[in-house]
Amino acid sequence: MKTWIDRWRRGREKSRKASEMKSFQEQLQKEEAFEYVKRGTRVVPVDQIVGSVGRYRDFDGTFSLKSHLPRERLDKIRQAMLAGKSLPPVDLYQIKDEFYVLDGNHRIAAAKGLGRSEIAARIVEFIPSKDTLENVLYRERSDFYSKTGLPFSIELTEVGQSAICSGRLPIIKTTWRKRTVGPCPLRRRPKTGTKPSIGPWPR
Repeated sequence: MKTWIDRWRRGREKSRKASEMKSFQEQLQKEEAFEYVKRGTRVVPVDQIVGSVGRYRDFDGTFSLKSHLPRERLDKIRQAMLAGKSLPPVDLYQIKDEFYVLDGNHRIAAAKGLGRSEIAARIVEFIPSKDTLENVLYRERSDFYSKTGLPFSIELTEVGQSAICSGRLPIIKTTWRKRTVGPCPLRRRPKTGTKPSIGPWPR
């Protein structure tokens, strides 16, 4: 009986966490991501926007506005999107391959609700500092992006030999346009601004 109750409690807790939006501050501390790089404006896949900087309690895990909150603003934004009106880019913070909303929570909620796949965003990327293999590869990929301006579709599977990719850059730029770039190892850590403490947040 006790085992069944424990399983039920664990399942309920897992379901509760899955329904909650991710908190940027919690992920920032977990990844120790206090260095940042301003990435400018680009198009971001909506399904990679998973949380919020300051309003993660107002939306659920699917970015639906919670029922006790007013919907007027969300409805107006949704109608504007349906009418094809131009809206300003949202402001996002990036940690690895996930994005968190600094400004534009209702625009993201409307885009997700309408099934939009992409949205224009101004991005500040926070670089994880823990020296796991995953993070080392990520930092090298970030460094490569900073130097080349290529999108984040370069696949890294090994650490080291950054000269290989530098020497192959003309080929990489050509083949990326055809979406055929394969694994490419790098080495150097990105030069970034430092973020010694939490807040106020950069824009």
